[in-house]
Amino acid sequence: MKTISDIIKDQVPCSVTKDQSVLEVARYMTDCQVGAVPVVEGDRILGIFSERDLMTRVVVKELDPKSTPVGDVMTTDVVVIDTNESYENCIRKMKQLNCRHLPVVSQDRKLIGVISLRDLLWLDKMEKEEELKMLNEYVYGVPVAAT
Repeated sequence: MKTISDIIKDQVPCSVTKDQSVLEVARYMTDCQVGAVPVVEGDRILGIFSERDLMTRVVVKELDPKSTPVGDVMTTDVVVIDTNESYENCIRKMKQLNCRHLPVVSQDRKLIGVISLRDLLWLDKMEKEEELKMLNEYVYGVPVAAT
């Protein structure tokens, strides 16, 4: 069973600071091709800013993204996931919290990266396909041809 650290091992963590403007952070998220980014101060996670935050806390409230600091509109009640947790546990946590991104931290609580629901669902799909392949080979006694 893969752990979170197995999934994000090649990830370069993206993060921003609370004083950066929403516009600057949105552009950075676009450049990094991510839907959420941790807001940090040194090694400490202060919050997370997501596409949902952009829509509900900036666009709908008609705030100016050029002058609004991301620290004013980020989600501050941040739940993190440990690198040694299973991907199934991470999916359960996201479902309970109704979120699509979780910051990943090491044992000493340092930011390692961010895991997305898309990453987890892709891995779950791959593992289910492998399991199905093994079951077919067991039942029919011959390897299943690759498609």
